[in-house]
Amino acid sequence: MPPPQLPLWLVSTLGWSGTILIFSAFLFKDRFPKKLLAIMNITGSVLFGISLVARQSYEGLFLQVAWIIVAIGDYRRAMKAPASAGS
Repeated sequence: MPPPQLPLWLVSTLGWSGTILIFSAFLFKDRFPKKLLAIMNITGSVLFGISLVARQSYEGLFLQVAWIIVAIGDYRRAMKAPASAGS
């Protein structure tokens, strides 16, 4: 039995939300704490990845998985950094 399909409006909303989060993290990289930027990147990549799966765009999904791995590494480094180091 095939998996249920998400409505197109939901797929688009998830994709755009993820895109906006990732782009915002890039734009505000000098203003936001590193932990928040990593969370924005992880969340944005997951949302965008869901929309890519729904559209069966697996090339883009591969890129989002790689972005999530990088962002998790950034988050872990931010957790280890002293609080006064621009966290």
